[in-house]
Parts: sequence; C-alpha cells; structure tokens
Amino acid sequence: MNRSSHALLFILALSLLLAACGADDPGETADASDATGSETSSDLNIGEFTIPTDNQVEPNNPADEAGDCVAGCAHDVPAAFDYTGYDAYQGKIDGECHVSADGGAIFDTDVIGFHAATARTLLEITVTPSEGSKLDPVIITNDGNLAMTYNDERSSGESTARTVVAYPYVTGLDIYLAIDDAKNYESYDPDKTYTDCSTFTGGDDYGYYIQVKEIPYSDINLGTLAAGVPLTGSGALTQGGDLQHFSFKAPADAQPTVVVRSTGSDAFIPTLVEMNSVQGQLKWNRLADDGGILGGEEVLDGTVTLSGGFRACETSCPATVEFIFAVLDWNGVAWPGAFTFDVEVTL
Repeated sequence: MNRSSHALLFILALSLLLAACGADDPGETADASDATGSETSSDLNIGEFTIPTDNQVEPNNPADEAGDCVAGCAHDVPAAFDYTGYDAYQGKIDGECHVSADGGAIFDTDVIGFHAATARTLLEITVTPSEGSKLDPVIITNDGNLAMTYNDERSSGESTARTVVAYPYVTGLDIYLAIDDAKNYESYDPDKTYTDCSTFTGGDDYGYYIQVKEIPYSDINLGTLAAGVPLTGSGALTQGGDLQHFSFKAPADAQPTVVVRSTGSDAFIPTLVEMNSVQGQLKWNRLADDGGILGGEEVLDGTVTLSGGFRACETSCPATVEFIFAVLDWNGVAWPGAFTFDVEVTL
C-alpha cells in the first residue's frame, strides 16, 4: 500500500494545541489476554493502556494526524505511553463513529505520545494484530510538528507494521505514533465531509499490540568535508521501516549538498532528511523524495537532492561541526529487489 501524500505535507502546531487541552474520562481500555505475533502472549509481559473516546475529535485528514488534539481541541490529549513498563501493550481500533475537526464523521485513529530517556535513541516500533484480529495496521510517527516515518508491513505480505525512528529531543518532549487500519487509511477522502461511518472499519475484533524496543544509535561516518573534495558512501534498506543515518564534519557555516542515488530496485523511492542536530538533538528539519510527492517535480529517476537545509550549530560554534542526514523509502518498504543506494556530499 502506498503512503498518502498528505502525511508529510501537513505541519501541525501541537505544542500550542496540547497546552490548551484537558483530559476526558477514559473510554477505551484494551483486553491484553489475546496478544500474539512473533511471540505469543505467554512469552510477553503485556500491559494495557487507555485511550479517551468520549466526544473524541479527530483531525480532518487522518493521514496527517499527530495527536487527537489537532484542531478545535477542548477535550483530551494523546494517551501517554510508557513503553518501558511492559514487553507489549494492547489496544484496538474501535468501531465507534468519531467527530472530525471539520464536524464530519470519522473512523478511530489511535494516537499515543511517548519519549525516550535520551536523544538519538533509536526506537523500533511494531504494531501486530492480536489473535483473530481483522486489523491491517498502518503506523505513522510524528515529532509534534511534522509527520516522519510510515509503514504498513515489515516484510511483503506480513501483517505486522514496523518503523524505526530516532528520538529527536534532548528534553522529555513526546513524539507521537498514530495507528490506523489500512482500509480506512486508503479509502478516506480528505476533501469529503462524511455524515456517517458506514464505509469505515473497526470494533472489538480490530485489536493489536505495540512493542517499542530501544536500539543504540549508530550512523555511517563519511569523514570531514572540504571544498572540491566530495564525500561518498553507500547504504541499504533491508526490512520494512528501515532508515539509515549518515554523518560528516564540515565548517559550522557550510551549506552542503547531499545527493542520494538508488543503485538497486526501481521500486525504491529514496527519501532524504536533513537533520537539526543542534546541541545533540536529531530533529527532522527538511526532506525531499524522488517521486515529487512532496510537491517537487516528479522525476522518478532514483535520485534525490537537498542543499542547505541542515542545522548543526547556532552559537559559539567550533571550526567544524557534525552534520547528520537520513535515507529511507517514502513508503517505508524494502522490496521488491534490493533497496541499495549511494550518497554524495559536496560543498
């Protein structure tokens, strides 16, 4: 399934919206008794989390969602999720008809807020249907301002959705995970106002469980950049939800140009992210894709280029500083064929 073009185009001012919101009474509590997947329920210590549902307001476009508080917020905040307490947590896409921010009817999208203890912690997030569940999960991560990663299957034909993202902040600010059903995600028309939910899916048999595992951060270091001497490297995406970070040193005021060239499958839509790495954080600052999905020219030649979008240092900068970028596939997949690529950095 292909990703909606709306997911990364829509910028969300969650910091202001969340500050204005209060919490409703909890309404949806998941049953943790039937979680299965790569590990059975007997193998996992499974917890429950609660997502408010009473008078729940959803955004106009679920593909853009980073929290239930997106527009007209006066009811709740995304459910807090401490992934360190249990091996997995159980939830469900309910069958209730919710209210969208434009006043129309909308299906349930579960949104949770969570954070790692330190910046640049890599988080591997998987959402797996529980036993007997009809759910085909779609997951989107968001840093509170920008939708980041997307995935709907870890490998071809598998029902588990997986994504990897680096926790971007040096403080305890939350990032967000939105969980949809694929049928709802694909069929939703953002230009239409729905009066009922007859075309949407959900219910007690749309359960899932979430696992979040911490992975030590690593990147491919390309060296120190100088004028007239390109830095080069290569990488590969081998599993759905993969992304690869690269780093290099350059003068603090440099405006490097990064080019990513696919060297494998024509199905690979290389997507390039220039990072804000000021003071140790790892925020998504600017991104572009080969397919023109983000508003650029649709070339589809396996190449994507960005220039001058890094933020590496702001004050009292040393002679050279660390720049970081990441490469992923627009649809979060790694097949068919080999998703391999070369990178080149120039001044």
